This record gives sequence, structure tokens and C-alpha cells, in this order.
Amino acid sequence: MRKDNTGILSCALIVGGVLVLLGMGVRLWWGAPNAGITQMGIRHLLPPVWVMGLLWTLWYFALGTTLGAVLCAYGSTCIAAWRGAFFFLLMLFAGYLWYPLFFVRQAPLLSFLVLLAVLSCAVLCALQWQKVSFAAAAVLWAHVLWLLYMLILQLVCIFNV
Repeated sequence: MRKDNTGILSCALIVGGVLVLLGMGVRLWWGAPNAGITQMGIRHLLPPVWVMGLLWTLWYFALGTTLGAVLCAYGSTCIAAWRGAFFFLLMLFAGYLWYPLFFVRQAPLLSFLVLLAVLSCAVLCALQWQKVSFAAAAVLWAHVLWLLYMLILQLVCIFNV
């Protein structure tokens, strides 16, 4: 059973904001990616860092609002919502681990393996949320496409293509 739209929207906005704050905390803790991007020689493959920062913030806000909306709308009655949330949280944790591995430690092979875990969790979450909400699943499938781009970027770094 779904809750009223005002409660769902409030929950979605709060969770979206929390995810952005967590991500900002990761970046503040580990630092900006500029040095890593330059040292790995991938600047030409990425938009400017400020654009990436803006896109990243908007993207994680969208992911967070999706998580909040699904849990607030369906969480009390739908096991698929909670299964998807479990995979979502694993995806989020691995994604926050990926950032320092790739940009700070410059460990492309290890960060590639972590990114594979992120991708797997995103796919599993999308498959669960397809049972609950088309819109939520669509956001996750769009995230899967972004992760595939990131995997290609990782392969370029590993093989210096």
C-alpha cells in the first residue's frame, strides 16, 4: 500500500540529501580527483572536473530520492523494495570505496573489481525494483549505463589504450 505523495516526496528529498552529503564527505576526506586524473592521463576522456562534480551531485541526489521514494511508498508491504534497497546500499558502499581506490590510490585493477561489484549490485537492485516501480528501475538502469562507461574508462587506465 502506498503512502500519500507528500510523505513520499519528503522522504525522497531527505534521503537524496543524505546521499549527497555522504558523497561530499567522501570527497572531502579523500580530496579532489584532479591529481589522479592528471597522473593517469585520462583528462581527455572526461568532462571538466567541475562538470563531473555537478553531474555527480545531481546523479547521487537522483539515486537517493529514488531509494527514499521506493522505501517510503512500498517499504512496509513489499519485500522486493527491501531486497532492492539491500543491493542499493551495497552498491552505494562499494561506490564510495571506489572513489579513493581509483582517484587517490590510483589502483585501476582493484578499483575495476570494486566497480564490477557496484555494477552487479546496481543490476540486482534494478531487477528487484522493476517489480515495484518502473520509474525507480529506470533510474537504476540509467545508472547501469553510466557504470558501463566507467568500466570502459577503467579498462583504458589498466591497458593504457
